[in-house]
Order: sequence, then C-alpha cells, then structure tokens
Amino acid sequence: MSGAPVVAIVVMDEPAVDAVLAGPDGVLAGLEPGALVVDFTTTSVAAKLRFESLVRGAGGRFAEAPFFGSKPELEGPGIWPAVGARAEDMPDVERALAPLCNEIFHVGEVGEASAFKLAANLLVFTMVGNLAESLALGRALGVDPARLVDVLSRGTGVRAPLYTAKGRLVIEGDYEARASVALATKDLELITTAAREVGMRLPLTETARDVFERAAAAGLGDEDMIAVYKLLELDRDANVGG
Repeated sequence: MSGAPVVAIVVMDEPAVDAVLAGPDGVLAGLEPGALVVDFTTTSVAAKLRFESLVRGAGGRFAEAPFFGSKPELEGPGIWPAVGARAEDMPDVERALAPLCNEIFHVGEVGEASAFKLAANLLVFTMVGNLAESLALGRALGVDPARLVDVLSRGTGVRAPLYTAKGRLVIEGDYEARASVALATKDLELITTAAREVGMRLPLTETARDVFERAAAAGLGDEDMIAVYKLLELDRDANVGG
C-alpha cells in the first residue's frame, strides 16, 4: 500500500476490516502521511470510530462510505454511498468516489453514516422478506408470480424498484448473489444490536433476522437475499408432506 494516496476497503464485516488495516502487511503498516482510507463496509458505529482512530493514529485520514447498490449498480449507473467524513476531507472523498457513484450523500462525521445506513437497511431487508412471502403465498394460491410482479411495478401504492428487481429474479430462478443472504444476516444482526443498545425493540426486523438466519442455516447463505423465497417454498413442501 506504500505510496497510495487513496485506499479503498470493500470487505464483508468488522473482522475483515481489522485484518486489512492491521493484519500482517496491512494498510496501516505502509500508509503514506495524509493518505485517505475509505471504508465501504457496513459495520457498527463503534467499529467505524475505532477504524478512524487507527488510521489517524498512523498519520492518515479516514472516511466511511457504506453504500446502497450492488453488482448491477457498480456495472451500470453507480452506487449511492452514505459518507461520514470530516468536512475538510470531503473534496478528496468526493473526487475518489465520483467514478463509482450515481450520487454521494454526505450525512455527517465518521460514525453518522453507519448509523444512517443501518436505519435505511432495515427497510431493504424487511422489504425483501415481505416480497418473498407475497410471491410464495401468491404461488400457493395459484397466482402467477409474473403477473403479481408486473402489477406491483405499476401505479400501485406499493410500487418499488426493489420489488421489481428481486421479483424478476424469483420468476427467472436466478439466485446469483447481488447482495447475499449471509450479508443480510450480518447486517440484520448489526441493526437489532444497535436498537438494543438504545433501548429499542424492532419486532418486525427481529423476525426478518430470524428468517434470514434460517435461510443461511439451510445452505442459502451464498445466494441472493431473495433466496429467502426458496426457504418459504421448502417450508411449504415440508408442511404439505407432513
């Protein structure tokens, strides 16, 4: 990493970021003075504050950029990062991120973007779980899933690009991971833990976490998060068979 003015970290979770930063031959060992480290990983707020302390202690600058989007967005219009950084670092952060991004949202200092992303991700995972249940129930009742997704994508009150994109994956039987069940499980645990730490319970989100954990335990962890639909089908088959 010696000599790099910008270092991007795109890994799965907090232990992986630690390994990249402080492991053998890690980023911190060869960090140039003033180099900018941008961490795209979704972690807890406390983890981001710790990473910033490590990077600044090694003479660098730190920004967090947990993002909305996955493989199709990186290959197409770009991702939408929520950025946490010091105001004086934002011009350099924006220049570094611009080639990858559709739009950049500066939501505050380091830690604030992680809090923002956890609150927003709650909607994503519960929406995916609800869509899976809608399609599974519809199919069980004899409703054509393609018709259901088509109508939902039009002028109804529940129209959402996420429903359309993930619904089409179910129709096509395409479960290649854009954002995986394992990733959703990790983020849902972060979300429910963050809620507990501020004295809140999130019953719907806790249920979604349990469903995704079951999907991962059923061997679906590496598949796209909409593979929770397959878990519902497996449950139905078991109930019918029983």
